[in-house]
Amino acid sequence: MIKKIIYVIMLLYIPIFATPQTIHNISVIGTELTSPELVRVNSGLKENGVFSYSKLEEAIKSICALGNYDDVRILASPGPYGYDIEIRVKENLRMESIEFDGNHAIKGDKLNKLTGFVEGGFLSKAALFGAIKAMESKYADEGLFGVKIRYDLTKTDKKGYY
Repeated sequence: MIKKIIYVIMLLYIPIFATPQTIHNISVIGTELTSPELVRVNSGLKENGVFSYSKLEEAIKSICALGNYDDVRILASPGPYGYDIEIRVKENLRMESIEFDGNHAIKGDKLNKLTGFVEGGFLSKAALFGAIKAMESKYADEGLFGVKIRYDLTKTDKKGYY
């Protein structure tokens, strides 16, 4: 008689542990210059979708790949209906204008094409580093070695812009 009770109790708990966890709600915090929907769509996460920590890692990588955000964090809180996901982003600032000074050997429009910078575009630390390396390489190709490239980021009156 005791064996039957134990089996019944065990059968009642198995479906609870066997069901996959789902995502109940997704919220986005920290978007001022971009759309929360941009973050949500690029995360690849979907409400009522299957929850896993590997999906959260992939979501962070996908959002970072956009180049619009300096910091991306995802918080997952278990709830009665599944996990509530909160995606927190810190946006990169945008470039209002781009100016080159002291570039006598290579014109500013060529440098601008080389860097890939676009006025109004987001400026990340990685993009800035890549642009400096590309310009140094271009000057070296022109036979001008030891060129020092410096940059100055100046805040503008527009919110979120340099």
